[in-house]
Amino acid sequence: DRSDFVTANSYFSVSLSLLPEDHWNSMYTFCRSLYFSVAKAAYSSANLEKAQKALQKIIDESKCLNEKLDALHLLVTVLVERDAQEQAFTTSFEVLLQLGETIPDSFDKRDARAMVKKTSKILGDISEESMSKMKEVDKKTEYILMFYNHISGVAFFAKPAMVPYFSCRMMQLSMENGISKYSIGSFLNYAGMLCNNKVFRNIEGGCRLGRIVMKTVSSKRFGSCSDQKAKLCFQYYALIAYYSEPFQHCRDMLREGVEAGLGTGDVRYSFLNALNSIRLGLLSGKNLQDLLKETE
Repeated sequence: DRSDFVTANSYFSVSLSLLPEDHWNSMYTFCRSLYFSVAKAAYSSANLEKAQKALQKIIDESKCLNEKLDALHLLVTVLVERDAQEQAFTTSFEVLLQLGETIPDSFDKRDARAMVKKTSKILGDISEESMSKMKEVDKKTEYILMFYNHISGVAFFAKPAMVPYFSCRMMQLSMENGISKYSIGSFLNYAGMLCNNKVFRNIEGGCRLGRIVMKTVSSKRFGSCSDQKAKLCFQYYALIAYYSEPFQHCRDMLREGVEAGLGTGDVRYSFLNALNSIRLGLLSGKNLQDLLKETE
């Protein structure tokens, strides 16, 4: 069922209006939670300006980096939706530096080839069994992977030469530190690069890795992944699976991703799934009138 984020947004607005003037001093923990709920409801009901203001307030008032990471994570998503790509890139870049990462200023094709080769060795002959035995990643590394995922997506348009670095770095961190339902997307990011980057193209290897990841997700190792389903559907069925699986099956799964995104408030990936469902419909020769009805 789809959640009613518009109504939630209205209720949270009333809650904000009832707070005392010194609420950040007298109700610090509660305010962080409330403002984040306000931001999520506003984002999911397409009120991006309100969401950004609430998140910025959390960032300004929080006492340490750990207490503002969730707000920064959602803020980057909002910035991307508002087409503030440069600000989204800069924000992700600065957070990664604060989390201890070192990111090169430039990354040419020679560097990329060397890093992909190194990553392939680390990855080895990974299988569904070996992935199922990987340890749970620690929270700090999970946040690092989340922000690398952000910056990789933005870099695809802003700094495409850096995308291989970000994809490989995510893969290396995952193999060294473990996985969780919030970081397993780093494997799909790397698999997508193998399928779609002309310099390192290895469609067979990318599809194989993608299938292993999706089988691990469906095994329920991480319990319910409903809050990640829209994103995982896009990463796998829009960027990887259509090389090796029937278009119609990919379209069906992308439409499931649309519904999953609408149900959890994941507006960005719900839209991307819808867009790519139509793209595959066009590629498969689906009747244009039927495709038009899908968009209504």
